[in-house]
Amino acid sequence: MSSQSHTRRLARSAAVALAVTVIAAPTAAARPIGETHPIGIETGSATTPPTVITTTDSGLDWASAGLGAGAAGAIVLLSLAGVAVKARGHVRSVT
Repeated sequence: MSSQSHTRRLARSAAVALAVTVIAAPTAAARPIGETHPIGIETGSATTPPTVITTTDSGLDWASAGLGAGAAGAIVLLSLAGVAVKARGHVRSVT
């Protein structure tokens, strides 16, 4: 197998792994099962008083950021490991 063919196959495998990662990312924006209405849409019930929610912004949530970065890193490492295993399986020995 030529070096150019090997490089193309490795690049193609890396592109597929990246595409799978990009497609899987929107699942992080899923909503809970019990929520049926989009946020901000009124249900038509005029008898319930409005709920006031106050939030305090304390800056960046480092725990969530670390969790997201760790998950993304794990996906990248697993993708690269898959590419490496696939590339290693196609190498022929010359003896």
